[in-house]
Order: sequence, then structure tokens, then C-alpha cells
Amino acid sequence: MTSRENKSIFTFMNNLAGKKLAGYRRTLSRLRAVLGGGTILEGSVCRVSAGAGHWHLTRKVKGRTSTLYVPDAEVEAVKEAAARWKEVRALVKELGEEARRLAKERFAARSSEGGGGGRGRRRTGSPPSAR
Repeated sequence: MTSRENKSIFTFMNNLAGKKLAGYRRTLSRLRAVLGGGTILEGSVCRVSAGAGHWHLTRKVKGRTSTLYVPDAEVEAVKEAAARWKEVRALVKELGEEARRLAKERFAARSSEGGGGGRGRRRTGSPPSAR
């Protein structure tokens, strides 16, 4: 990919009309608010009932569960930070979906103008190795 193509891909939203970007900008604003709202901790807070019961912050790392003990005095703050993490993840996913929708619109408009640049029609039938 050339630097010109790369620049085109990452700057396409700057060329769109304001109405088309409204949803993206709203989501981005919400994400900034959450990020500025305090600590963010990846994971889930759960109570372990062994003995007197205590709290853990758990998350998956390379397919394995990682556990961190949470003192009783910190449980509420850790729960809030973990909730912010979940909200950040959801907002980032929403941003990605909105950006993809905008890109799809732009690229579809380009191909209808004859600029295409696509691979063309795919051949059907035998796989490339059998040709």
C-alpha cells in the first residue's frame, strides 16, 4: 500500500459532510467523557465465597484467567473502573462499526463513479490450483 493510499483511507472521514459524521462524533464524544471519568480496569469483579468471602478482579490473558485480590475497602471503586472498561469497549466497537459504514458509503460512491480499483469479477468453478 502506498503512502498516498494509506492517507486516503485514514482521512476519508474528514471529507464527509457533517450530517454523515454526526453519529461518529457523538460516539467519540461519549468515549472521551468515559475516558476522562476516572480509572479504567479491564476485567470483572466477582465475590469468592471461600471462607469469609473476598473479592477478585478477573480477566483473560492468553486464554487463561488472571485474578487479582481486591480489598473490601476498594470493591466499589474497582467495580466502577471495570464498568468504565466495559463501556469503553462497547464505544470503541460502535466507533469501528460507524467508521466502517462511512467507509463503505464512500468506497461504494467511488466505484459507481468508475474509479473502482476493485479486483473485478471473481471466477467461479475450479480453485486456482486446479487451473
